Amino acid sequence: TTTVQMISSILRAKGKKVLLIDLDSQGNLSMFNGCFDQDSSQVTELLNKKPFKVVNDVVSANYNLAALEIKNPIASDQLKNCIACIDTLYKNYDYIIIDTSPSLGTLTVNGLLASDYVVIPTQADGGAFEGAKQTLSLINSFNNKLEKKIKVAGILLTCFNPRVVLYQRYLELYNNLAKEHGTKVFENYIPKGVSIQEAQALKEDLLKYGSGTKPVKAYKKFVDELLKEIEE
Repeated sequence: TTTVQMISSILRAKGKKVLLIDLDSQGNLSMFNGCFDQDSSQVTELLNKKPFKVVNDVVSANYNLAALEIKNPIASDQLKNCIACIDTLYKNYDYIIIDTSPSLGTLTVNGLLASDYVVIPTQADGGAFEGAKQTLSLINSFNNKLEKKIKVAGILLTCFNPRVVLYQRYLELYNNLAKEHGTKVFENYIPKGVSIQEAQALKEDLLKYGSGTKPVKAYKKFVDELLKEIEE
């Protein structure tokens, strides 16, 4: 969620129109953007093919989204089909960025199948590595069946310290994993820092609040690297 928020903030600072779709039932992205509504999940309306609202350039989510997978099973490509039917989303925005939960449930699958490019933010630890591995395997299984392939733009290491020997070991593991799946680890990693979390808690502008900090500078370099990857 932090990475989605930072990418969108940096793109907007570059003059781009960005729509965010919150596919995480925790609704943190919606909270950070001042559009969380405990009584209404606009992404649920979108998935159910009902009229929905875009507030602060976000299709918001709340806790009720979690019930959607249980009460009203949805097709794995439902979000993709819903977005494709709404021409105004493509006309009004330069980029649509989807935030998913770390789990690989139906909602996350919807997010993957609706995407042209996927960024996998991760950390240098065993659980995160297994999660990235499973995500790449899942995308690979989709691509074996899809005419239009999902492109993994790369793996982004966050809270990363290159001076720690264990982190260097994980960097090697991630590079091997990326090579195995035909993608890469982004050259720009995000170091650990508290400025972004502070800005989110205080609902301050992420770029202004932490403008001189290492994490914000790193995210700016990462976004430039990402844009080169997807605009080639």
